[in-house]
Amino acid sequence: MSDSSQGPGWWQASDGKWYPPEQAPGSAGGATAGGGAPATVDIGAALTYGWNKFTQYVGQLILVVLAMFAIMVVFFVLAIVMLAIFGGGLFGQLVALGVLFLGFGVGLAISRGLVRCILDITEGIEFEASKLFNFENIGPYALTAILYGVILGVGYMFCIIPGVVASLFLWFWPFAVVDKDMGPTDALTASFELVKNNFAQVILFLIVINVINGIGASFCGLGLLVTIPFTFISSAYVWKALNGEPVTA
Repeated sequence: MSDSSQGPGWWQASDGKWYPPEQAPGSAGGATAGGGAPATVDIGAALTYGWNKFTQYVGQLILVVLAMFAIMVVFFVLAIVMLAIFGGGLFGQLVALGVLFLGFGVGLAISRGLVRCILDITEGIEFEASKLFNFENIGPYALTAILYGVILGVGYMFCIIPGVVASLFLWFWPFAVVDKDMGPTDALTASFELVKNNFAQVILFLIVINVINGIGASFCGLGLLVTIPFTFISSAYVWKALNGEPVTA
């Protein structure tokens, strides 16, 4: 890996780094010691991979997503309780906002851990629940999430469509932060460039998985316990494939 091309055959990945020919997608050098093979960007293959890995770790993954939902509900209820106790004045509102902010932080930490565990799955590393509470890089992850939310919020204010477009182009930011240790602007830029440079391959995939999550949400939200980890694993597959990295079967 290098910051610039070192000769013929070197190629640039979405993280902005240059890699040698043997690490290019489809090259023999792209295989892992664990027996993985370079992934191809194929919607059917990505969804199949995501589903197979989801069913392999179904119990752990559903519990993690359920815990994330439960945390949001608990902190939301606590915020309401704080308002009831301290009233709707400035102090009560500040206390309630503090509770919501704390819940937001805990939820982000677990979601970062989930992304790390999902990347581990694609790399042939066993699912470890302890990594869900690893706060490594939580600062950049939280800042990127906030910036992402602001961009989407502004986009949705302008007739919704810009927000939808932004959500698609910035979809891969969690993987950029956790997998490549990128900061907020670099992570969002990497996701944007990844989608832009592989638009035909990626955009249909993103539409499909968002439809899947929409279907999951239609079942009183309970379907998201399945669709969120399933589509996240499929997304990790595509992220690895487009970065020319192997995915372990």
